[in-house]
Amino acid sequence: MLACVLASPTIAAKLGAQGLDASPASTCGLPAASRSATTNDVDSRVLVRFGTSFSTAPEEAIVSRALGYLTAERIRQVVSADVRARGLTAGERPQSTSAAVEEGRVLGVRFILLAIVNLKDERIMVSYRLIDARSGREAGSGVLSRPLMNIEQLVEFMGSMMAREFKTAGQPVRSANKVRTTTSPALMAFLRAVTLLDTFDRAQMDEIDALLMSAVAKDPTFEAAHLHAAQVAVRRLEYVEQQSSARATSVHRGLGHASAVLRTDPYSPQALALLGRLHLAAGDTALARIDADALRRHEPRDVASVLTLEALRLQSIGRDNDALQRLRAATAHDVRDVGLLMTYADLERRVGDSKSACRALNRVVTIDPGYAPAYVWRAVVRSTLGERREAWADAEVAERLGRADWGSITAALIDVSVHDTVRAQERIKVWMTAPRLASAGWLDLLLRASVNHALHRAPAAQLSLARMDCDDPRRRALEHEPLLRYLRLPSACGGAKVAQ
Repeated sequence: MLACVLASPTIAAKLGAQGLDASPASTCGLPAASRSATTNDVDSRVLVRFGTSFSTAPEEAIVSRALGYLTAERIRQVVSADVRARGLTAGERPQSTSAAVEEGRVLGVRFILLAIVNLKDERIMVSYRLIDARSGREAGSGVLSRPLMNIEQLVEFMGSMMAREFKTAGQPVRSANKVRTTTSPALMAFLRAVTLLDTFDRAQMDEIDALLMSAVAKDPTFEAAHLHAAQVAVRRLEYVEQQSSARATSVHRGLGHASAVLRTDPYSPQALALLGRLHLAAGDTALARIDADALRRHEPRDVASVLTLEALRLQSIGRDNDALQRLRAATAHDVRDVGLLMTYADLERRVGDSKSACRALNRVVTIDPGYAPAYVWRAVVRSTLGERREAWADAEVAERLGRADWGSITAALIDVSVHDTVRAQERIKVWMTAPRLASAGWLDLLLRASVNHALHRAPAAQLSLARMDCDDPRRRALEHEPLLRYLRLPSACGGAKVAQ
């Protein structure tokens, strides 16, 4: 996953325990020498590690994790950097500068921001150190103390400090990004939700929704909570919901949260981008185009969001080639947007350019090592390129980061590619029961259909596809899905019932 050479078995073991895969990135069918990290790549990477001291207080752990996540999010906004946020284990001793430098070099990052967070009497104390892994120097250190309600000041300080190190003034952050609320219960509900935002699990998304709804109920003007609630709605639509009623509910809620932000900040680029994604999910391509035009006009610097939204719109109306040409032009430059790269990888995979898709997915897991769908699709394209051992490893990571079905079904697809149909059938059988099909999302159903099609079990493949929502704009793309080549798609939309 990371373009670097392991310098220490001890460090590698620690990274594995944290869920960080320290194995090299996929070769994508190219010689290993052609994929080494450049100095510019390393110079744009930051590792953020926040933790508590020896306290086991749950609220302190929540504040620490949330502060680390929000700091990483802010650094991405103010400088063009790949930021990885990983927590410190409670009670873990702060690293020495030399140990931090070694870890930074193993991970291939330029800067490491370490912080120990303490919470007492509604006041946060942060002891931080910023270490330059390339030079080995300590670029900055100090102790900050702020009331819990002023957590935004801590996030702003960290973002400004990183902007100075990157020798850029940074982009002004709009108010919708800022954590400002009038009540402590609303803030704590929001911070609890933030610690779960990387999930793709339905139950945890339900928990996030409940926490964010609680936050905005306690403070209806809490823009950061509204913004993150809209983001969760988009993720639910992409990876969780396939029943029409549930999708309609997610669209409705997401539009409400995005609109709440736009009422006070009409030009919020994040809210406009989310509004466009929600309109696309609802099948309203005309409104999505208006959203993209508004985003381009009011925030011309946010090129990635505009391109992603426009590419998804073109894809939803069957103009894959136009979408691909636009993204190819964009990805010729240094792109650091996960959404854009995932869309680009999907389009390249569909036209049969597995190498380009693989390289884009390498970029995604470098930018966001916790983004589970990238490992699913990289496993698929790695298998196509003959890197099957690495593909099985990606499937395992997808299972650890995402859901068990992603890892198991992706592994089954790789099993079929090596003619191990017995093992593939064992893996897929447990995921074809009625309850599991009923709760499956788009990616889950597509993977199930692909494995069954590869096993020459067309009825089972069609059963999975029939579970997809008729109104999901992605249904059009099934006609050109290489994993389903020569499969007769179900004519009745969503009418099939799973045999008990």
